[in-house]
Amino acid sequence: MLRLIFPRSLSRRQVRAGLTLLELVVVLVILAALAALVVPRLSGVASQSNAATNAAVVEEVNRAVTMFEARYGNDSTKRLNGWDSLLNSSSDFFSKLNPNLQKSTATTLDVTRPILQITTLDAGQAQSLKDAKITGLHDADEARVAPPSDNSTVYRGIATGVQVVTLVKSPVPTGHGSTFIDKAFNVNQFKSNWANEYVVVGLGGPTSLKGATLSEVPLVQSANPSQYYARALCVFMIPAAGATSTFPAQYVGSFLPDGTSLRSNIDSYNSSNVTAN
Repeated sequence: MLRLIFPRSLSRRQVRAGLTLLELVVVLVILAALAALVVPRLSGVASQSNAATNAAVVEEVNRAVTMFEARYGNDSTKRLNGWDSLLNSSSDFFSKLNPNLQKSTATTLDVTRPILQITTLDAGQAQSLKDAKITGLHDADEARVAPPSDNSTVYRGIATGVQVVTLVKSPVPTGHGSTFIDKAFNVNQFKSNWANEYVVVGLGGPTSLKGATLSEVPLVQSANPSQYYARALCVFMIPAAGATSTFPAQYVGSFLPDGTSLRSNIDSYNSSNVTAN
């Protein structure tokens, strides 16, 4: 009679279906340690990417404006138009401007003061803008149901008595006593011209730069285009109110709708690069 004999060792072997509590704790500790190393690096990489993109937008806009002025400065048929006024049809601030423009951060200006203010042009200031071939601005239509960056549709010609947005000239509460424009552009030459005004306009969709020196009008994704105005902001220096002599509006540079500039984004890039590495 045939008998099947199975190895007794199999019946004694204990098969483990899982981890012991101690082993589980060890695994969790290891995972937490790895997360502590990896997560800051990933965060740094994301910040680095945003800063690099923002810096590239500012650089592209600066290049496009200066190239347009150089290429078409003597062409009487070309106008540097298509700017957004950052105001609505009632000449109040567009309600969808980023809060950082309405109330600055402690690292730029006195937190009780905004970066932007509303200024009424006199005859010399209006002529200064027109001499630079800026003949009109687009006000925002607050009633439109559309992304905030595409709401500037109401055209308004530059003239005496027209209101525009200008930079608030206020010193930093601590440090070297610079102003926002110095921190944003690092251009010391404007300190001697600080009596002048600095008009801020948005690079709107219908800009004359598009197709000439700019392929597409950039939207700043970090500024949340679905919620806030997310176009680059350009700054032009014009004479002070009541000035006896005038000059064509001079392009100073651009910054972003969250209040950051090329300089600040490069600083952020370098800082996040340290974190990422």
